[in-house]
Parts: sequence; structure tokens; C-alpha cells
Amino acid sequence: MKRIILSLGMLTFAAAVVVGGTGAFFSDEIVSEDNVFTAGDVTMAANSITHVYTAGSGDEPTFGESGFSFTLDDIKPLDEGTITYDLTNGSNEATVCAMVDETSNNDNGVNNPETVAGDTSDGIGAGELGAFLSFNINGQTGSLAALSGEWQEVGVISAGGPIVNDINYCFGVFNGSDCELDENAVYNFAQTDSLTADVSFYAVQTRNNTFSCADLNEERSVGNADLYTANDRIGAFLSQDWFFYNDTNDTIMSPNQFAADGGTNEIVTFMGRGAAKMVLDAGTQLPDYGGTNDLGNPRYNMATYRFAGTALADIDSLKYTIYDASPSSQTPYLNFNIDFDNSDTWQRRLVHVPQSGTVPVGTWTEVDAIDGGNGLWVTSGGNWPAGLTSNGSIPGGTSGTARTWDDILLDYPTAALRTTDSFFGVRVGHPGPLSEESYVDSIEFDGVLYNFEN
Repeated sequence: MKRIILSLGMLTFAAAVVVGGTGAFFSDEIVSEDNVFTAGDVTMAANSITHVYTAGSGDEPTFGESGFSFTLDDIKPLDEGTITYDLTNGSNEATVCAMVDETSNNDNGVNNPETVAGDTSDGIGAGELGAFLSFNINGQTGSLAALSGEWQEVGVISAGGPIVNDINYCFGVFNGSDCELDENAVYNFAQTDSLTADVSFYAVQTRNNTFSCADLNEERSVGNADLYTANDRIGAFLSQDWFFYNDTNDTIMSPNQFAADGGTNEIVTFMGRGAAKMVLDAGTQLPDYGGTNDLGNPRYNMATYRFAGTALADIDSLKYTIYDASPSSQTPYLNFNIDFDNSDTWQRRLVHVPQSGTVPVGTWTEVDAIDGGNGLWVTSGGNWPAGLTSNGSIPGGTSGTARTWDDILLDYPTAALRTTDSFFGVRVGHPGPLSEESYVDSIEFDGVLYNFEN
């Protein structure tokens, strides 16, 4: 049985008023007594909620003291639904945010199709349905696994006024407002799985406030126990977890996998901060080079597949905080698999290498890879593809031709992280040198901070 439960609660906020005054040497005084100051309010109340499901069952929500819920049994790929809600507000204009939060995702036994697909996990917390169930909140789309726990902007609700909006979901992926199948997805992974999710709303006054819904997204702590450690790319993609990755032999690394050869990959406390520690080993050089060529040296990453298909134009912030503990000229750098034209083919990686002198050895440094659009990027090899517009950059230039983030967006307006192989990480090793030691304290992606903590 597949079970989806969504609940809605009411939140109330109040404003405070502070009154003060000043005096002067020449003065007179008139007393105005019994003045009343009343704080305004921001309240949300659900007037009506409807749920329409394409398969025709489970249409009507059930209302309870804490909100509403509905149950869907036997949900299948391309099934979709719409939750329409009508909220009213108190006496102050407010910004409204919505969040879908996965509360459970279970694998209720592994049947033969799941086994053939490669699903070896079973039990509580082992389900994959959340990776295939997508949500559309006011045009902001993504899988439940990727969006879970993140507040999204709904809009502004006027004082005393209503706001009517939709949250759409589909067993597939959204192409605009349409629910489609991802031709690269293996939906058999989700057979027999079940999940529950909550929908929450939040409102805050707009007057005298620069609030954004992104401000609500809490810092995500990632510890050793949170890392994906099996050498299974499909499992890592479905889990949306972070992991250590070795580019040299293209494997997801278990903790300190090459410790016997001098390597380290684990989350530790270092110089007052939790951080992902990476020390390159001497044991994974490619045999073609026999350990004599730098191309064979190890290349560690703190990586994830969780940002699959994210358009570059939708990324408002991209930062990483690092500590270079080695005296070599190499520094850690951000890199990810790029899809310039929405073909979802291998087009190498976009690489942000910090400029010379901007990452001193022996100190924590925050690197802004967008830098107001001025961050410089190169490709990991080959040539830049011909640009779609002419903006003064060099269409078709070589991989060493650095382009600013703004130039990339102009030349390739549909560019996105690749969907099928959505590798994203901060790497140590260009490749090598051996024993290179560096730390990654945090990575910020579009306003969400992933903080590596021991």
C-alpha cells in the first residue's frame, strides 16, 4: 500500500511596539494620557482545501484538529494531484511560505521487479518513492527527496484578504506544469513503497521587513552517520545524501577506505569547526600510469547527486568554505556535471577554481563561486560548446577559456546540472599531489547551507 498524508495547521504571529522620546534644554510639557497601542496580527486560517487526484480515489480530504489528510492507495507512475487551499489573513500584509516535509519513506518488502532493478534495501526508512514523487509549489519544482524540509515562496497575502493557490504533485517529473516520466528513471524501485508527508504554511508581516522564505531554510548538518557509504550510484541518487567520492576510480568511498595507504576521508573537528577531511592516498593511482604520472593520482570529493536537473539560472547562491592545509599550489574546488542544452548527455563538468591568492594556506576561507555573476569557470576538458547567444565571450573556446557565471547564463540560458549523472562536489586533487590535505566546512547551494559536523 502506498500512503501519502498531508496536514495543515494554523500559525499566529504578533508584532511588538516600542515607543521612546528625547528632551531639550528649553522645553514645555503637555501630557497626553491613556493612549492605547495595539499590536497588529498576522494570522492564517484555512477556509477550504480541496484535493483532486487523477485516478479518482482518495479525492476528499479528511479534516481533523491539526489539519487535513488524505490517503492514496496504489499510486502509479504519471498519477498526479492538486491540493487547492484558501487562506485568510489578519490585519497585516504578510508573505506566505509553504513546505512539504517527508515524515516517513518505507520499503514494504522487495518484490521481484525491485530486485531486478537493483533494490537491495528493505524496511523502515529504506523506501525510494520520495525520489520519484515530484512537487510543484508556485512554479518551484523538485522531487520530494530534494524539496523535503525546504520552505518555498507562495506569495503575499494582503491585510484581511485571502490567498488561493495550488500545490501540485506527480509520480514522475514536472516539465513546466506537465507531469512526465523521466526516461532515465527506474520506477520499479518504488514498487510496494509507502511514504507520508506534511504540508505546512508560514506567514510573516511584510511591513518593515526584508523577509524571504529562503531565510527559514535551516542549516543542514551532515555527519559521518548521514553519509552514503555503499558503492552504489543509483542508491546514492535516490537517497539524496552526501558522500565521499574518488574520481580516479569512479567509486563512492567508505570512510577512510585507503587509510592503509595514507588516505583519509571522514568528517572531523578541525581548527574549531566540523569539516570533511580529505588527505589523498598513495593506493588508488591508475595502473596505466603506475603512480608515476599526476593523472593517476587520487582525487577525492565531498559530493552528492541531490541537485539533479537544477537550472543554473535558478541558483541564487553557490559558496563553499574550505581550509587548505598543504603548502602546494593546489586548492580545493567546486565542480559539477553540466548539461548545456538539456540533452542530458555527458558534456563534462563546470569547474570553479579559486583565483590565485584567494585561498591562503592555513586559514578558513569562504569562496563565492557566483560572486555577483563575476565568478570565473572553466570546463573539465574539450571545448566550450558554441553559445546560443553572442555576448562578447568566445563561443566554442577551449576548456581553459574562463567565463564568468553571467556569461555562461547568457551563452547557455537553459544550462543545468545534468539529470542522469548529477554529480556535484568539492574536490581535493587536480589530481594529486599525494598527501594533499584539505577540509570542507560547508557548502551553500541556493540559500541552503550544508554544514559538515563531527
